[in-house]
Amino acid sequence: MKNKPLLSIFLIVFIDLLGFGLILPLLPYYAETFGASDTVIGLLVASYAAAQLIGRPLEFSAGAGYYGYDTRARVDDGLMSVSVDGGTVRLTGSVGS
Repeated sequence: MKNKPLLSIFLIVFIDLLGFGLILPLLPYYAETFGASDTVIGLLVASYAAAQLIGRPLEFSAGAGYYGYDTRARVDDGLMSVSVDGGTVRLTGSVGS
């Protein structure tokens, strides 16, 4: 196939946006189970957009520094960050505590 790299990038972006489209509508209901008020839920949803605004330029500049490293090291770093994020979410209690 001539555009195989383009197809893989398209699939990655599609899966990323699909996850965003599934999680964001359910986020207020999930936050209510932790006792979040309407104001906190609104701030939670808005914080995602703010994090994207700040994080995307940092992601691209940090990615440029990884060109000299092995692909395996980059995958290991990504898996480590996902596991730390998952552990942090697991340690959370209710919103008020």
